[in-house]
Amino acid sequence: KTDVAGGNSHPHMGGGVSGMSSRRIPPPSERRGLHRLIGPGGRVSVARGVLESCVAAVCSALGLVMAGTGDLSSLRLLRAARTLVDTKASFGTHQAVHMAIGLLYLGGGQLTLSSKPEAVAALVCAFFPRYPMHPGDNRYYLQALRHLYVLAVEPRCIQCIDVDT
Repeated sequence: KTDVAGGNSHPHMGGGVSGMSSRRIPPPSERRGLHRLIGPGGRVSVARGVLESCVAAVCSALGLVMAGTGDLSSLRLLRAARTLVDTKASFGTHQAVHMAIGLLYLGGGQLTLSSKPEAVAALVCAFFPRYPMHPGDNRYYLQALRHLYVLAVEPRCIQCIDVDT
């Protein structure tokens, strides 16, 4: 593991997960978009809001785990998730997917997320799983708090140690 700011990185936050690159991403012809779950007459087999919340939560989780790695397979998964949500998806769903892509390339790969208690608290506030319906929606959650993730960012630092000295 890479030492981050003098301490070992948390195994499930910003350090990446081994084996993620071996996941198969189905071609567009095999993907099921949210629009395919709506039956004839506009009936929805699963509530649209539930599906969008699930997509947002999964994308946020992937972004948090793979933060700063720039992993190409993760980017492909997030881009595939972006095609799952169609033009009728809420602003918050698009926001969650794009926040996850931003985390993936945090600082151009030079930054990661800290696992200190203060940083985890900032991440909980920033990635609270209640996403807005439109850009001005502050009914359930103050959207300005989404920027608190910055308090959890720290530089990646590989410490080279000479074994002879």
